[in-house]
Amino acid sequence: MIGQRIRLLRKMRNMTQADLAEALNLAKTTISSYENDINEPNHEMLIKLADFFHVSVDYLIGRTDTHEQAEVEIMLSKEQLKKIDELYEILFSIEDEEERNRIIETAIVFANGVKSVQKRNQNS
Repeated sequence: MIGQRIRLLRKMRNMTQADLAEALNLAKTTISSYENDINEPNHEMLIKLADFFHVSVDYLIGRTDTHEQAEVEIMLSKEQLKKIDELYEILFSIEDEEERNRIIETAIVFANGVKSVQKRNQNS
């Protein structure tokens, strides 16, 4: 659960594992081991991750599905946040973790592609 949530939060920020590792003064392999549930972050690192992503430690460890992110909330309307929460509930209702991760990664790739097209259109 922790690894999956770290990966999701990192990808929501369009960060690589190397980017996150650099931001937290860790090795890229450490981030990879967290995301692949090989190792779990210690108490101190959980707090750093929660602070970095603007979520609670309870969210990271799976005690709650509330993923309040101050930065995102400022940029989005209440209607958009509601839609995101609905999508989030749907995603985490999928019990097969591998399938859920494939869907999340596909959605992120799609969203990044849409952003690229929009950026090109603005620059044209």
